[in-house]
Order: sequence, then C-alpha cells, then structure tokens
Amino acid sequence: VYESINSDSELEPRIIIYSDFSQVKDERKNNLEKVNKWLKEKPLSIEPYYYAACCHLSLRNYEKFFYYSNQYFSKEMKIEDSYLMLKYYNAQVKLYLNKVKEAAESVMFCLSYKPFMAEFWCLLGDIYYKQKKLNKSICFYENAIIIGEKRKNQDFLPIEINKYQKYPKEMIETIRKIKKESYYV
Repeated sequence: VYESINSDSELEPRIIIYSDFSQVKDERKNNLEKVNKWLKEKPLSIEPYYYAACCHLSLRNYEKFFYYSNQYFSKEMKIEDSYLMLKYYNAQVKLYLNKVKEAAESVMFCLSYKPFMAEFWCLLGDIYYKQKKLNKSICFYENAIIIGEKRKNQDFLPIEINKYQKYPKEMIETIRKIKKESYYV
C-alpha cells in the first residue's frame, strides 16, 4: 500500500507512507511528526486523521491506528475509496489481533460498497480460515478469484490484481491439503 501527500505548503509537507514497512523506522517516525504538526495546525481538517492512522499503522501502533481511524470515520461524511481502504486495513489489523467478529463487520461494510474488490473477499476467506471453517473459507476465496477476473485494470484501487488470483488459489490448495490430511488422522 502506498500513500502520498504532495504539497508546497509548509503545513502540508510531502509525506510518504508505506504500510509494507519498506521505509526505515526513522523515516516513518518523521512522517508521523509531520502529520502531528498538520493536525495541530488544522485540527478541523479530516485528511490529517486519515494520514495519522496510516502513519500509526506503518509503525504498528495499533491502538493509535484505531483511534485515528475512528476519528476519521466519525468526521468523514463521504464513503469513498480512502474511507473503504482504511476500513479494510482496520479489518486486517482486527483479524491479526484475533478480533474476528469486528474484522468481519468491517470487511462486510467494505463489501457492501465495493462488492467487486477481490481483496475484501480474500479477507473474508481469511476470517473463516482463522475460525477453521474451511469449506466456507474456500467459497470466499473462490469468489475472490471470480471477482478478480472481472476487475478492470483501469480500476483506481487494484494495487496488484494478479495477487488476488494467486493468493486465493494458494489458500484453496492449502485448505484442500489440510482437509485431506485430517481425514487420515
């Protein structure tokens, strides 16, 4: 995931946020300092809350990530791509923290707005996989494959369309191996 703010303004400096942790930690902390300054200068603006959440995600400060995400969700009146992607990141972190029900609620919210996002279907598959509901998990991975084939390359959100063919296929194969091995136990 790549997020960037480009501005000539001193209050809104260039900020690059990588949630794949490719930046060194000092750079990510520096970005957070810039966003914190932006928040102080423009506390009523919605955007700095979004980027504060992204910064805290990149630093794995999950409690602060949730705090700033929720601030953004409560202030933003339009449910657009950035809103949905932040909700998706919330779902991923919630699943990572074993908050399965909350993760499912967040991803279902995303799917209600963007049902053709294979990423959302994969995450739903991951949720059921984590609960050991393997047959249901396979169904969602299969949906991701079908949806991924229908996605357009011009779509604003597909970061790596191929990933949403390869990943669900690998997960389906893994589940089939697990199921096969468990029958012989």
